[in-house]
Amino acid sequence: DAVPPPNSTPTGDDGAAYATLLNTVESLQADLQQTITTCHSLREQNAILQRDHDKAREEVLRQREKVASNRTELVEQAKAKIESDRATEALVAKWKVQLDSRTRELEEVQRKLVPQDLDMLRIQIQEELEVPHQQKISDLEAEARSFQQMFFNVRRELERSK
Repeated sequence: DAVPPPNSTPTGDDGAAYATLLNTVESLQADLQQTITTCHSLREQNAILQRDHDKAREEVLRQREKVASNRTELVEQAKAKIESDRATEALVAKWKVQLDSRTRELEEVQRKLVPQDLDMLRIQIQEELEVPHQQKISDLEAEARSFQQMFFNVRRELERSK
C-alpha cells in the first residue's frame, strides 16, 4: 500500500490501517525509550558493580598478603621457640651433669670427714648450690613463659587474620 500524501486525509480501510501503524510506531517508540532507559540504568549499575568488584578483589589480595606475612611470622616464631627449647634442654642437661659431679664430690668428702664437720659442710654446700640453682631455674621459667606468651600472641594474631 502506498502512503497517502500529507495533505490528503486517509479514507476507509486505509485510514484504519494508518491509525494501526501509527499506534504501533508510537508503542514501539515508547518500548524503545524504555529499553534505552533500562540500558543506561544497567550500564550505571554495571559500572558500580565493577568498582565494588575491583575493591573487593584488592581487599582479598591485601588479606592474602597479610595471611602470608602472619604465617611466615608464625613459622619464624615456632622455629625460635624450638631453638630456645633445645638450648634450655641442653643447659638443663649440663647442669644435671654438674650437679651429679658435685654430688659425687660431696659423697667423697662425706666419707672422709667426721660427722660434726660433715653436717656443717653439708649445710654450707647446700647453701652454695641452692641459691644459684634456684635463680637459674626461675630465670629459665620466666624465659619459657615469655616464649610461651609470644607463641600465644602469634597464634592469636594468626586466628584473627583468618
